[in-house]
Amino acid sequence: MKIYSEKFFDLPDGRQAELFTLENNSGMQVQISNYGGAVRRILVPDKNGIFGDVMLGYKTAEEYISNPEYFGALLGRQTNVMDGNIVEIAGTTYELEKNYNDDHLHGGSNGLTYRLLDADVGVINEEPSLILTHTMEHMSDRYPGNLDVTVKYTLTNKNALKISYKAVSDADTMISFSNHTHFNLGGHGSGTMYDHILYIYADFYNPIDDRCIPTGEILKVEGTPFDFRNGNKIGDVIFTDCEQLNIYGGYDHNYVITGHGYRKAATLKHPESGREMEVYTDLPGVHLYTCNFTSDGIYKDGKTYQKHQGMCFETQIFPDATNMPWVLSPIHKAGEEYTTTTEFRFV
Repeated sequence: MKIYSEKFFDLPDGRQAELFTLENNSGMQVQISNYGGAVRRILVPDKNGIFGDVMLGYKTAEEYISNPEYFGALLGRQTNVMDGNIVEIAGTTYELEKNYNDDHLHGGSNGLTYRLLDADVGVINEEPSLILTHTMEHMSDRYPGNLDVTVKYTLTNKNALKISYKAVSDADTMISFSNHTHFNLGGHGSGTMYDHILYIYADFYNPIDDRCIPTGEILKVEGTPFDFRNGNKIGDVIFTDCEQLNIYGGYDHNYVITGHGYRKAATLKHPESGREMEVYTDLPGVHLYTCNFTSDGIYKDGKTYQKHQGMCFETQIFPDATNMPWVLSPIHKAGEEYTTTTEFRFV
């Protein structure tokens, strides 16, 4: 078991972002920066015991400053996209930033993705952890309330990356965090995800309009290319001639996870390498994104990426929930503690 840190990059204002490496007793490694909480690498063994990096990332460390793909980053105060930029909280109307056409996405350009967080490390039961803390000041990102945030990354000895979130505000505010790590179990530079087999344990999903905004409907997956309950090979379904898939050339949709409490939301398998990952969460939804807009080019380790190179599982309160009063609201009262946990288990 090891924990160590190194310089990652310098910010324009002279502050330094660090990169922390966590290694468990099995040799699995995870690298995480205190800038945006971005996960940089995840090294896990294949069926022959050969370790490979299974998450997408940029060629240079400095690209994480702007992070246009949100590679590995924390999202918040708002996760995902909302219709427009107006939200009413405790009877007051707030005008959020328009950073996705005329809409608001992932907390805006001053969200957690683009903040340098305080970092500490710890070990419990020989499992290394990185604890990131930060206060998002009242109205600093156009949201009300001073929001104290703690995000804990734990690398377990069962080869799982567990991400635990905690936050509390001194005013009513919106809180909806997630992580935007992009996985490819064949190795981040191995090509598209078409040979992966995906299971999502959900009977329903949220369709979107041509702006990627949920329509407000909750539809059955049965009889559609959105049905992953019994597993589907990605290459067999992603090119289905379906209006919902044609909008953005792949999956960019939230699923309503079956059941309640801490449970398995999805399983991803890569038969060739023998790697398998399970996603667990206590949140109601998981948003599946299949890198529909990843640009062809050179990325981490000099590898070439292309469309559908990776897959992202954003566990979350439903997108645009403030405009859908029939789902769980992301609005939390002053002093009310927000807690949630998501886990990526490599089995």
